[in-house]
Amino acid sequence: MGIERYTIEHSVHVNASPEAIWQEITQVDIASFHHPVYLSILGIPKPLRAEVVQTGVGGARIAYFANNKRFCQNITEWIPPEHYAFTFKADPGFRVVYFLDLSDGPFQMISGAYRVSPGATGADLFLLSEYELRGVFGICARLPVRLVLHFFQLLPRDSFSIEINASCEAVFDLIHDYERRLEWDLMLSEARLLAGATEAGVGVRSICVGTWKSAYLAVETEYVRFERGKVAAVKLTNRPPLFSSFAATIKHEAIGKERSRTTYIYSFRARPAFLALLLEPVMRVMISREVRVRLQSLRDLMEE
Repeated sequence: MGIERYTIEHSVHVNASPEAIWQEITQVDIASFHHPVYLSILGIPKPLRAEVVQTGVGGARIAYFANNKRFCQNITEWIPPEHYAFTFKADPGFRVVYFLDLSDGPFQMISGAYRVSPGATGADLFLLSEYELRGVFGICARLPVRLVLHFFQLLPRDSFSIEINASCEAVFDLIHDYERRLEWDLMLSEARLLAGATEAGVGVRSICVGTWKSAYLAVETEYVRFERGKVAAVKLTNRPPLFSSFAATIKHEAIGKERSRTTYIYSFRARPAFLALLLEPVMRVMISREVRVRLQSLRDLMEE
């Protein structure tokens, strides 16, 4: 049986420190990731959570999925905050597309690696994936497999960090206080909780409406994670123009007495799909600008 091994690599510039990026790639909040309907139709299970069992070479990170199977990354290189490499090992019977067994089938993920290269502003993040195609079916699937991996690795995802002279709890409370949202969020004309909710929390939905600059775009989201002073995550629940999916996570890190770092991480997909390659670069620039403006306004209010 013939075996062919391939690699695929992508890079992205992130407006955050290497340390903040390192934390994100080693402690991925997969529970907040949007799982489009088409992935379920294709038989690709929804990720539930991921946890690092042990850091460093010889350690592992395990991802749990809705099919009651696990996907393990065994760490082979660990150089914070520069390089993180790992091999893949799926539970027996972990199938995608209903019949492709990732543990012993014609398509297998072999290894992956992240590399963080600091720059004048932020850092460049590189992701390298290695996979194998086996037998006649594997060879025939070479093009669709590469297209799917290319599509997933190019998921528009970015982050922006800012340091604020305030505690994690104080910043967290202001961000999720919708009665005060418009005091600092200059990109919105309206922000409120839905279904009679009086405070944010897991399962609570909110709606945020842009200004004339964004054609009063209304975005409805639901909190999927809410840990005061640490992290909050939301997912998109309506269908605003041009967005197929959207998810965001805001993390807080104490860096001194009454000083903290706030990091906003987002990912999205554009629609219609056939225009995604044209729309997503433009949308990413616009969203990144809005995130930067929002966090700077947040800092200005907190430090008044």
